[in-house]
Formats: sequence, structure tokens, C-alpha cells
Amino acid sequence: MKYFSLVLIMVSTAFTGYAQNIGIGTALPTVKLHVQTTDTALLQLENTASLSLSSNNGLYFKNGSFYTGALKAIGNGVNTARLGLFTYADASANGLKERLSILDHGLVGINNANPTAGQLHVTSNVNIRPAAYFDNSNGGGKALGVNGGVQLSGIGEGAGKVLTSDAAGNASWQAPNVVAFRASIGASHTLMKNTTYSPTNMIIMLNEGSAFNATNGEFTAPVAGVYQFSIRTSITLPEDGNVLLIAELLLNGADFNGATSPYSIAQANSVAATFPETKEVSYSLKLVAGDKVRMIYRSSFISQVGLHLWGGPVNFPCMFSGFKL
Repeated sequence: MKYFSLVLIMVSTAFTGYAQNIGIGTALPTVKLHVQTTDTALLQLENTASLSLSSNNGLYFKNGSFYTGALKAIGNGVNTARLGLFTYADASANGLKERLSILDHGLVGINNANPTAGQLHVTSNVNIRPAAYFDNSNGGGKALGVNGGVQLSGIGEGAGKVLTSDAAGNASWQAPNVVAFRASIGASHTLMKNTTYSPTNMIIMLNEGSAFNATNGEFTAPVAGVYQFSIRTSITLPEDGNVLLIAELLLNGADFNGATSPYSIAQANSVAATFPETKEVSYSLKLVAGDKVRMIYRSSFISQVGLHLWGGPVNFPCMFSGFKL
């Protein structure tokens, strides 16, 4: 009896009951189990079985007849483990679902118990508010890698729009910057020996982006980029004549290719004809915003014969066209 009394005395000093609450290290427990100490080691949950794949040690939460959550330390091998946070309401503890997993080397998985890519591996949709910031300034590689589709909304999205950015790198969806024009010379023109002709008052057939000025026959680049220009020339001679005609592009009022004109349209013995001889040349130019491009004709004749350039509302007018690549 004395031995039994000693055990009871020892137990009573370790565990204190107060209003059906149990206190360990406190005489006034405020909840069903109240542990108090000046040490940081308050509670240890131990599974004496050897660590192995899928072995676990868990703390379960239950409300009424439903298990509602758990926190488990789960073996990933004989010397590796992960910490898993489980949720879901189910009548069986086995129905709980592992939502958050943290591995030994710090990888974090959301709905993925075995994350392998980066520090955070999410197998599901992600909604981050108000913003997410990715920083890879400490090493090479990409700050963000995506394998699959991407949806960017709330920045002006719409069918057929393209993603672009401002000078600070802020992205937004914008309507495609379509730049294209086509215009013919307004009226037929007779080009005499050793003269030039720069078409004005042209007839616009297409002017997407409104970058072409028909009055002065000049195109102004709205944005930087590579542009393709074409000059179609339709000519006839009133009589036999040996003639050289040059069709040239001027960049900001000057020959961009030096003193030599780059386009040799026609150089031949020609005879009077009802229908014109038509030739076309094209050239690509890299422009900056604000650059101006226009066409010009230069003639050089051996004979004193006028050269007829077709224009106006006819079937074969001389034309100037271009578009942004």
C-alpha cells in the first residue's frame, strides 16, 4: 500500500485536474489539455517503428463524426521524410487529402506530395492576389518558366490582340499595329529628258494605320521596325526612243543608298504602244519612328522623247505601296 500511495502522489504532482481540464506543468489548465513549461520542448510525438517509405506520425483533427484535418510527418525513404498538411471532411481518417507537402531539401508542393521543379511545385490552378513577383537576379536562367498555356487577363485582352510592353516592361494587350498602304499617282505624267518627278496628290487604295500622306506622297513610320516598299511603274513612249528610267526611294529626303540610284526600272529601245510596259521593284528598310519615305522618278534619255507615266483611274497606274513586316 505504501508503494501504491507513492505512485499516486507522484502522478498528482505531474498532472493537475481543474474543472475537467488537465494541466501539465500548470495548476490552472484553461483547455482540456494545457502543457506549460519554461523549456521549448513541450510535446514530442514518436513512432517507434523505423523510418521507411510511407511510415508516418500524425496529429488528427475531428469534428463530430468527421475528420477535418491532420498534420503528418511521412517517410519518403529510410532517411528522408516530408511534412504533410491534410484537409477535407471525411468520416474516415484515410479520406483526408494531402494539400501541402514540405520535403527535407525545402521543396514545397501544393497538391503534389513529391515536388521536383523549383522551390514551389503546384499541381492545380493558382490565384495570387494582389500580385506575384519573381526574382532571378542571383543567377542565370529564367525567372519564370511555363510549360503549357498561359492566360493573361485584366490588361486589355481581346480577340486578335497581341501582347506588348511599354518602356518600363509593363505588358498589355493591344490591337495589332497593322501598317500598310497602296496608292497610285493621281494623273498620268510625261517625264522629259534629265528630269525628276516626285508624285503628289496620289489616289489612296489602302491606308491601314493612316501613315501615308496622299497629298505629298510621303510615308511616315509610326513605329520602329522593318518595312517592305514596292514601286510599280507603267510606261509608254510616244515614238522610238532609247531611254533609262530610275525609280528610287528617298529616306528623310535623301538617297539612302548613296549617289547611285538602286532601282533600274527600264532601259530598252521602246516603241509607241497602246498598253504600257509594267515593271515592279521592292526594297526592305529598317526604320525608326518618324522616318519618312517617298518615291521619285529620274529620267535620262539619249533622244528627246517624252516618257509617259500612267496614272489616275486607268488599268495600269504607277503605284507606290508598303507595309510593316
